[in-house]
Amino acid sequence: MDERAAPPVGFDPMLALERAAEAIVVTTTDLDRPGPAIVFVNTQFERMTGWSRAEIVGRSPRVLQGSRTDPAAFADLRRIAHGQPWEGRVVNYRKDGSEFDLEWSVTSLPGSGGAIAYYLSVQRDITERLALERAAFAAQRAKTDFLIAMSHELRTPLHAILGYGDLLLGDIDAVQRREYVEAVRAAAGALLGHVDAILAYSSGSGAVPEVSGRAELDLGEVVRQCVARLAAPAAAKGVRLAFARSRTALFRGDGGMLQAIFSNLIGNAVKFTPIGGRVDVRLTVGADSISFRVQDTGQGLPEGLPPSSGEAFWQADGGTARASVGLGLGLAIARRAAELHGGVLKVGAAPGGGTMALVRLPRRWPVVKHDDALTAAERRVRGNEARLARQEQIVSEMDRDGHPEAAEMARAVLGTFRRALAASRLHLETIKREQGG
Repeated sequence: MDERAAPPVGFDPMLALERAAEAIVVTTTDLDRPGPAIVFVNTQFERMTGWSRAEIVGRSPRVLQGSRTDPAAFADLRRIAHGQPWEGRVVNYRKDGSEFDLEWSVTSLPGSGGAIAYYLSVQRDITERLALERAAFAAQRAKTDFLIAMSHELRTPLHAILGYGDLLLGDIDAVQRREYVEAVRAAAGALLGHVDAILAYSSGSGAVPEVSGRAELDLGEVVRQCVARLAAPAAAKGVRLAFARSRTALFRGDGGMLQAIFSNLIGNAVKFTPIGGRVDVRLTVGADSISFRVQDTGQGLPEGLPPSSGEAFWQADGGTARASVGLGLGLAIARRAAELHGGVLKVGAAPGGGTMALVRLPRRWPVVKHDDALTAAERRVRGNEARLARQEQIVSEMDRDGHPEAAEMARAVLGTFRRALAASRLHLETIKREQGG
């Protein structure tokens, strides 16, 4: 006699099924339509589905199925007719019509004569678990996209630094040397701006620093400098980079932030334009606004991507496909910077193919309140102090490690940081005097 067939004294199998933590369903064995009939469900099944025992007993389990229940999930269900267990996942529906993800297993129960008399199904609602898994996957994807975006954002200024560094090693005159050093300084500044923006995102703020100072700027000259800095990377790719402007475009704004906008959009147009392509940059002045436009002959926006999409860390296909006009992070930063200047950034398909980015800035935009200006100016001073300290540390480490040429290059950038700090302190003092502080 099989001792396993005899339950312990006082053990009630039906009570055990009733109190099980999982949903339990017992059905008849008719697998053809209209399907088996339910003969027992426990309390957990009632909680999971909203069906009471009185309502569901005698009905087919198919009452739980709906439009998103995949019939393919039951392809090999008939194995249970041969005594083999079955497991699967499916979308089921509660009594109120709401969906839930179900994971279940089915085994056969023999009758008194040994033949299969019932099927016992153990079911669990895994909706929450799948949501957590999707969230974890999305977080991992966001992390991967962030690293991809970061590497691309840093690559352009690094290439410029390396390229002009090689030119500085050649036989050049004093005028050329000064021009190349200035180009290296500008690229280093852009690189530092990218790092600061990345740190802002990684800290969870999700935003670029606020506008902290304004100066009367000729946007044409700002854009010209950005184009000049990206001329070498464009030429190396065989991409023609052209710039045209209608007339002097005077604007009061944060020069560093505006340069970040233009550099990002031009740089990414160059990156994603194939060999032999063209990138046209144009600055026009209207009655009420100044428009900056970048148009390329690249692959254009991926199908299904809405114009002006600019979510942080987004990149099409995670590979070589074109991702709007930027790399997610850079585009989000550029859009936020434009908004802080009272402007807008739009991205869309260019006529004839490719992608076009348009930044429209108002020729006059609202004045920042004094309290806001003071807070922002103080933040800019602290930021410039930190940048200068970091650069001084870099110079010290290069001297200590025996890299005199690299130290000299880093030392040349110190002057830029010192001037930026002095200017920000002067701006802060001006605001304090205006407020009578």
